[in-house]
Amino acid sequence: MKAIWIGQVAAFGIGVLATIWLPKDARAQGAGRHQVLEGNRHYAEGKYDAANDSYRDAQIDNPEAPIIHFNLGDVQYQKHNYEEALKAYHEAVQKSTDPKLQAQAHYNIGNVLYRLNKWPESIAAYQQALKLNPNDEDAKFNLEYVRRQIKQNAQKESSPQQQQQQQQQQQQQQSQGDQDQKKSNDQEQQKQNEQQQQGQDQQQEQQQERRQGRAVVKKEIAECDHHFTATTPVKLYHLKNTSTSRNPAFSNRSRFSWSL
Repeated sequence: MKAIWIGQVAAFGIGVLATIWLPKDARAQGAGRHQVLEGNRHYAEGKYDAANDSYRDAQIDNPEAPIIHFNLGDVQYQKHNYEEALKAYHEAVQKSTDPKLQAQAHYNIGNVLYRLNKWPESIAAYQQALKLNPNDEDAKFNLEYVRRQIKQNAQKESSPQQQQQQQQQQQQQQSQGDQDQKKSNDQEQQKQNEQQQQGQDQQQEQQQERRQGRAVVKKEIAECDHHFTATTPVKLYHLKNTSTSRNPAFSNRSRFSWSL
């Protein structure tokens, strides 16, 4: 077989091997051969609708030909009908027994899957292409390129998550700090209240002691007043002259004694 390499796309680092497979012998007769050649000419000119019509005509004459399915996949890829292209390439793989054509089909399947943002599946397709053709440098390049893309996207996605986690941690720390501060303030306020209550209690005790002291003093004063104002008669002492005779004035004073 002869391969014509057409229209490599490198906008995203992906080189599309839009390979148009021709019959092994271009002079050989075969069902749909004329339509395939006509489709190849339209494809090379960028007339993808016309190329598609020619390949469809060839498919009517030879529906089992894997080359026709492969070429239809190339046309649909160029028209950005990626789902249709994917079906056509899978048909080419299933109907072909040629490892080389299968490798090229898997490579293009990888490109389609990349365009569909199915990157893990795209990697699997490139790996399958390399199993069939280990020397395919384009498959190696695209494989590593998609792996880097997946890694970079994972880092971009993880960055906002990390920022969100950091914000949540900061909020939790702030909340915990506020709670600790509130708890500390409450404890300090409670301590102040207790000290104030103790001061009030001591003041009340002192006032009570003073009141009790004044009461005792009043009681003692009252008792003293009662003692000096009692109605018990006071015994008075007086002198009695024991002499039986009375002397005239200016007489000598006789001996006397105290008697009640």
